[in-house]
Amino acid sequence: DGRGHGCRRRELAMPRSTHGDFSNLEQPVWLQQTNPKRRGSAAFARYDAYKGAKTVGEALRAGAVLGDLKNDLQKGYLTFGHKLGAVDSASSALVAKLVGGTGRAPPSSA
Repeated sequence: DGRGHGCRRRELAMPRSTHGDFSNLEQPVWLQQTNPKRRGSAAFARYDAYKGAKTVGEALRAGAVLGDLKNDLQKGYLTFGHKLGAVDSASSALVAKLVGGTGRAPPSSA
């Protein structure tokens, strides 16, 4: 359990998507699109303004402050890089075409 015995608790490594550099204005970011902030608060208004940003620099230019971005990272509203599983409309159209336009995989022939 890490108590006594001279053992120290080991910290788990953070997922790769949380490693980034806020001082690099070109650092790609992904922000949750549903505003998680308290409606009517200044943070809510700022988040609405910067949630479409694709880089740290875009978020800051859109009204985010460094504290906002650090908090968003800590709470999981922001990740570095691109959101896993997120696809653009062209990719979605290609997938739909490949699976017969239904958005579902074709039935198996087994």
